[in-house]
Amino acid sequence: MKQAAAEGLRKSDNQTVYQTPAHICRAEAPKQRRTAGTRPPLALPARPAACLEPVRKPAEHRILLRGRTVTYELTRKSVKNINLRVRRDGSVAVSAPRSVSLASVEAFLREKQDWLLRALLRTAARSPAMPERLADGTAIRLFGVQKTLCFVPGPRNSAAVSGNALMVSLSRPDDPALRQRVLTAWLRERCREAVLACCRAHYPRFAALGVAPPTVRFRSMKTRWGSCQPAKGVLTFNFALVHASPACIEYVVLHEFTHFLHPDHSAAFYACLSGYLPDWKQRREELDRNAP
Repeated sequence: MKQAAAEGLRKSDNQTVYQTPAHICRAEAPKQRRTAGTRPPLALPARPAACLEPVRKPAEHRILLRGRTVTYELTRKSVKNINLRVRRDGSVAVSAPRSVSLASVEAFLREKQDWLLRALLRTAARSPAMPERLADGTAIRLFGVQKTLCFVPGPRNSAAVSGNALMVSLSRPDDPALRQRVLTAWLRERCREAVLACCRAHYPRFAALGVAPPTVRFRSMKTRWGSCQPAKGVLTFNFALVHASPACIEYVVLHEFTHFLHPDHSAAFYACLSGYLPDWKQRREELDRNAP
């Protein structure tokens, strides 16, 4: 998928940038008749008022895309096209020609809303899978269901779900590093179990089409829920899937398996995916809404 990109405004608040057309910079001073013993006056070309137009700060706007309110910064610039960019911090920047109306900008955003929402999802996936500070009462999502963390003393380090609570037993329950290490290891193991079970359930239909048993890997990925390397027979899944619902995990697994048949995101790819999972768009939207 082609991704639109636009550079954000790079200007300090206290600096005004002026642009001078090249033909003015090259303009020659009119020739002056020189008399003996006199020095010709220095003649500078006049600068038109149009050259004094400053670069303006971006204006903040909001738009509703598939039930989600997206805030974006709109900058009017001397560009030919509307450009869209999602920054690493999750902010959205749009640059547009001065002659383009706001309605046209919003129509462009609606046309690109699928790409934009997925880009916001990828940006959200860069953030830590768990809260930075793990304390009693901290909320965490486990397979789409919110649980409350509870740290208790115990003879061995372990974790288990008890109703709406995720009980973490620790030899040193007040040790922040131990809390993080034990909980992360437990969540990663649950992620492996769920994703591998889903892979085993769906692989037979791809085996019937000649797909060899893939190697399945897991890692913390900054921009993707999963990836497929058809030539190497490798599927890689994001540990953050432990926070997604089973329906969303199934969507990611089938999405990546389908790449063994169609390596790109062509119409044929989506037609094939729709045959396996008719409601894949709704599941993708759920991932967008509930990114960790």
